[in-house]
Parts: sequence; structure tokens; C-alpha cells
Amino acid sequence: MIDVTPQLQAFIGRRSAWPIESSIELASAIATRVRGTVDWDGGAAEGWARILVVDGSVGAVSMQGPLLLLTEAAAAEVTDLSTEFALIEVHELGALVLRCDREVLREAFGDRAACHPALKTDQFSAADLWFVSI
Repeated sequence: MIDVTPQLQAFIGRRSAWPIESSIELASAIATRVRGTVDWDGGAAEGWARILVVDGSVGAVSMQGPLLLLTEAAAAEVTDLSTEFALIEVHELGALVLRCDREVLREAFGDRAACHPALKTDQFSAADLWFVSI
């Protein structure tokens, strides 16, 4: 299991002064590096921009603060781009390999995420985290 509590704590500590433009720029740069596209609807106030390639999603960039969800393959392509962001790196976005302290998850994304039935804090995936906090 990968405990993502430290990454979410870093995200919480830096999000209040975070310019959304930094997330938009990083999402575009990652998409360019992995030969993909950015899927984000700013008008709908989506909390994440997904990075899509031909085979599906390889990650997401938080629009609320410095947090990345990336596959190992995508992360390897962008190590020099993401130094300001807390990185949650997984082999596959759907793999149930993450865990997090419930209170930290609540502070990061609110009660909706922390209490969502689709996410069990002792075992969840990056895709689950994206889904409950979009």
C-alpha cells in the first residue's frame, strides 16, 4: 500500500495561494510530453484536468492546488516539469494500492470525498480519488 497522506498534506498546505494557471500550464506540458490531450471543463468548475492518450487516461492535474495523479510511465516523462506538485504515482490508475488518513482526505477534498461509498480510505485507487473529488 502507498500512503498518500503526506502528499495530500503538502497539497493542503499550498493550495490556498495556488494560481490555477500553474495547473493549466502543467496539464498542457504533460499532455505534450506523453503525446496526449487535456480533458478539463473549466466552465463546469471541474477540480481535475485529465491527461488522455489513445489508450485512456494516464493521470490528472488538480486545478485546486499542487497535486498530480500519474501513472509511472507518465511520471517518468515529466519528472522535470512537476517539482512544485505533490505527486501520487501508481502503476495503473485503477489499481487499489493507495491509502490515506480519513481526516486528511476530508481536509483536502471535503466530506463528500472522505465519506463517499466509492472510496475506502484503507484501499483505493487514483481513479477512485479522482472520481470522488472531481
